[in-house]
Amino acid sequence: MNLTLVISNPAQLLHGCQPTLRFGAHGGSIGSVACDWLLRDRSQQVHPQHCRIHWQGTRACVTDQCGHTYANGHALPLGRGTTVQLNEGDFLDIGEYRIAVHLHAHALDDVDGRHLSQRSLNELLTGRRDELEDWNQQARPFSPPPAPAPLICPEFERLSRPFDVAQEQDPLWALEAIAPSWRTGPVLAVACRVQARVSPHNSRVVSHLRFALLLLGCLTLGGCTLLGKLGQVIWNPSIPVGEPDDQPSRYSLSLYASPSVNPRMTLAGADPADAPIHSPYSVNVQAESAQALTEKLQSVLDHLYPTVAAQSPVTTEPEPSLPVSPVETSPFAHYEVAGVSVSAPEHTPAPRAVASPIAFTVLQLSDDGLLQNATLAALLDDLKKTLGSTFIGADEYLLQPGQFKFIDLKALDPDTRFIAVVANYYDADNAQWKQTLRVQPTGRHYALLVHLESAQIELKGETR
Repeated sequence: MNLTLVISNPAQLLHGCQPTLRFGAHGGSIGSVACDWLLRDRSQQVHPQHCRIHWQGTRACVTDQCGHTYANGHALPLGRGTTVQLNEGDFLDIGEYRIAVHLHAHALDDVDGRHLSQRSLNELLTGRRDELEDWNQQARPFSPPPAPAPLICPEFERLSRPFDVAQEQDPLWALEAIAPSWRTGPVLAVACRVQARVSPHNSRVVSHLRFALLLLGCLTLGGCTLLGKLGQVIWNPSIPVGEPDDQPSRYSLSLYASPSVNPRMTLAGADPADAPIHSPYSVNVQAESAQALTEKLQSVLDHLYPTVAAQSPVTTEPEPSLPVSPVETSPFAHYEVAGVSVSAPEHTPAPRAVASPIAFTVLQLSDDGLLQNATLAALLDDLKKTLGSTFIGADEYLLQPGQFKFIDLKALDPDTRFIAVVANYYDADNAQWKQTLRVQPTGRHYALLVHLESAQIELKGETR
């Protein structure tokens, strides 16, 4: 009884990891530390003891030891301690590797030293080596074509012959050909003057001096490039410095409030917008201070007194009272008696839900433990005191019902591990007023959607 496992995506294979392994009757373990098959991936998703291969009778089985072993493309893992039977053609997802299962006795042999890329597709799928693909191993190698005989032109050779062989092989002159003259011109001038002054007997000193000048020219080129980059960063601090994975993560916000957001119950006519207008005249006075408001009201009154006459004269005579009829006792009458009218009570309108603006806060936290156990009243009273040392930063927003707003990319704080949204709902006891999302502080770009519905928050994020 034997079982052969083959990695079907060898492009993800790291150096030092075997692409295939055969398990005998004793089975074996798969993981990244002290296992029969050592596998390591770039994202470090392979656990030290990931899973175990063993036999139950004549059936090959796999047992999930970490809770992150997937089989045949299922979205859910097998589960820690769960054992599943393996069949021919099954595949396991371990970290970034997709491993195919072969139960044939003629599966790929581990002693074959060839890489998977050196094997044919038929050999990878069936395990048998196709001799038709080795037809060219016995063929005679192609002999290289004869080198063409050079065509010698005396005139061209004479024109292309250098004037000085020593000068042609001089590295300083080669440096002059690839660098601007303002960088290497002074160095070459000093080298020529020193060479002219030194006697031919001190050739060793001249060679050391030329080497020093060559090294100085190379350092000058490298220093100019480095100084140029430093100048660009100083002129524009937004230029990222370092590898992309070392850059701080950035996030953008798409904020949307549904038309029925933050409902509150109100009676018909209670809303100032529903109040009836009893007069065609109205005055709207606004001011930034109490003194300015008083001055504006006085100006209105000064304009009305001389121009508008009184609508009704002021009288001190009492109005005549109407005579009251004496109270007459009458027996109770039946509803159906003629002359007796029964009126229904006035209808009281039922309260209705009206959407209202909603205020919310986008938080950056180092941990979400204090937020999960906090109340909305405590957060509104003192946000920083309630969240303690987990609080890093906050941005406050206000949206009208049906309003959308986009916030451009912003940098995350290096200590941020969670982004949270806290909304001030009118009926907070019956609403889901907080949501959190875990983020990575470096090397990521997040596009976050904050959807404020009538009684809950929806926080979604896409990363790249």
